[in-house]
Amino acid sequence: RIVSMILHLIILLLASFVLAGFTIHETGHQKFDETLVLIDVSDSNYDNSDEMVTYINTVINNSDANCKVGVIVFGAGKPHLYKKIQNKPKIDVQELFDFYDNPLQDDEGFIMTTGTNMADAIDFACETFTSWEERSTNPKCLSGNRIVIMSDGLETDGNASSAAAKAYSYGAVVDTVYFEPKDYSNT
Repeated sequence: RIVSMILHLIILLLASFVLAGFTIHETGHQKFDETLVLIDVSDSNYDNSDEMVTYINTVINNSDANCKVGVIVFGAGKPHLYKKIQNKPKIDVQELFDFYDNPLQDDEGFIMTTGTNMADAIDFACETFTSWEERSTNPKCLSGNRIVIMSDGLETDGNASSAAAKAYSYGAVVDTVYFEPKDYSNT
């Protein structure tokens, strides 16, 4: 009689979960084909360079052996592919510090450290993924890809939320890592 009552209670409990819409989702380590780390090199992040490089190297070292990683630096101007997508790229702290002292110049101009345009950086990241060309035939062409934005969140240009939503609509996972500015006098 007690066994019967316990079984009825368990069935009632499970039925309650089903009717309430209770679901169980597996949360585990997701494997990515490609990861692009976007580094905000605006003046407000200058003092965070060491922490950012440490974090980037952690991402690279903890990524799956088959995951390719690339690094994009951005500020107020056009984003720049700092490290192309490859297996386990090496990131040098001094190179990042040198960037602040000698802003990168390419054929299309400077990356200015006087502001932050995360939206352009996210759009540029989407276009950098090797699967981007498939977007006309595959609406989820960026599935299996991840964008990691490292910033203090002080966006001066663009609309990062809209750009992130667009990347997500193509299947990319967009993660953010907040770095608190050490000194606002540079902003």
